[in-house]
Amino acid sequence: MGAVLYDPGALSDGLHETIGYKAGLAVSVPDLCDLLSGSPYPDILLKNEEHYVRLRSEDVVDLYYQALYKVGYTDEPFDGDTLGLFVLHKYADYPDELAGVTQLMLEWLPKMMDIAEKTGTKSMDPSPLLTEAYEKYGYAGFLIAYDRVNAMATGHKLNPFFSDHQPEWLDRLDLSELKTRSEQAPTHGSYFDQRFINFLANNSEKVGEMHWRRFEQLTAEFFHRAGFMVEIGAGGNDDGVDIRAWAEGAETADAPTCIVQCKRQKDKIDKVTVKGLAADVTYNGATYGVIVTSAELSVGAREVVKVRGYPIKEVNADKVATWLGILRAPGTGIVRV
Repeated sequence: MGAVLYDPGALSDGLHETIGYKAGLAVSVPDLCDLLSGSPYPDILLKNEEHYVRLRSEDVVDLYYQALYKVGYTDEPFDGDTLGLFVLHKYADYPDELAGVTQLMLEWLPKMMDIAEKTGTKSMDPSPLLTEAYEKYGYAGFLIAYDRVNAMATGHKLNPFFSDHQPEWLDRLDLSELKTRSEQAPTHGSYFDQRFINFLANNSEKVGEMHWRRFEQLTAEFFHRAGFMVEIGAGGNDDGVDIRAWAEGAETADAPTCIVQCKRQKDKIDKVTVKGLAADVTYNGATYGVIVTSAELSVGAREVVKVRGYPIKEVNADKVATWLGILRAPGTGIVRV
């Protein structure tokens, strides 16, 4: 492949534009460099702020692959296998199906391109290929065809050199706002914006860096998606109760189903916090309490819960990361407390 010469600032400008309309985020150059740490790209981006830089085309594509993953646009890193050759290893036990589907693709791709050109569309419909793969080679054949088509589509969608990309977000949310307090209702979410969820799902280590109020709002979004009616505290003088939540079908005039304490911190949760939550559960007449934390309960805190029989559940950093992965797609509502 060839190389691309970028004017000063042009490389980050292009990334900023693509990340904006694909992931709906505005990401500064310093933040982008932080996300891409461990790769050669931060030094290249910083150099390009004042100087021309020359990059091989394949490196440009890889930069976009990595950047779009780090901002939460894709749910896993894309390795550039746009032909889906990984199927040769994944389905090594199905040599006949692999050979058959490969031949089908050689036959169908020109047909699909011709149909797309004649109809004036910018996309190809793989349904006939998938149907024939299933009819001739069974479920394994269908999966092989699907994986290969999906790899091709993903590579096309992420490649900056294709010109037919369509905006997926019409507004942009500044990533830096994760670290600041806001009481403004999110544009895409009930308590916490979907774009922040997508970002944190791929960068769960950043949960501990967000503003504590944002962490409360994220937790409220979790419970809301799980079907609870949620009342979030004022974020200050709220008697220590961060969130009250009622199970689906319950009346908010009644006692809450659970009391939620949010702790965005590095230190482990101590016994005092657990005892305080237990008291809040009793005082509010709730069924149980939940501690949601970016850390975890200390050994002593867990022992207190066990010995005293406190109706308290722990959602630690690992569980928060799991929740974020589940909530990547908006409106899932399948979180389990």
